[in-house]
Amino acid sequence: MKKYILFIALLVPVLPAGSKPVELLTNQSAARGTATVAELANVVFTAVQSNDFEQLPLYVPTDTELSNLKKKSSEDLQAVLQDLTAEEVTATLREAFNTVIQEGIDKTLNLTELTLGDVREGKASPKNKVLIPVTAILTTRADQVLPLQFEALKINGRYFLFQRLEWQAGN
Repeated sequence: MKKYILFIALLVPVLPAGSKPVELLTNQSAARGTATVAELANVVFTAVQSNDFEQLPLYVPTDTELSNLKKKSSEDLQAVLQDLTAEEVTATLREAFNTVIQEGIDKTLNLTELTLGDVREGKASPKNKVLIPVTAILTTRADQVLPLQFEALKINGRYFLFQRLEWQAGN
């Protein structure tokens, strides 16, 4: 009888106290958006530097997030968000991204050699505190400063891309 109990005890998996099974850890969804505007600026910078838009839609709010945001927003922002879908935000962002890339080419910039410097979070409007202007300072090898501006939405403490992405005027 003792032989059977010992055999069964060897078959039962033992986890250290306080640990979770691996399957539970892998099924948890990753947090959407970024924790800071600096992280979001780094995502935008990497996309511009590599001319790769495909990573940016991961940082666009979902239809549900946009709908929830609309419920908590000012009338001005509600008007902007009215009937706006994540797909439309992505399409507008793609157009803006392509314009940024084309303007960089027109300026004979080597986008792969740009570096990301300072990231400046602008002051949000008192009416629309969730819509934040951001400026990422990009620099060429020749120390030419190229401010790149974009809009971030703050939803549930996380930062997402919105529709605007452009070189700052005058550069």
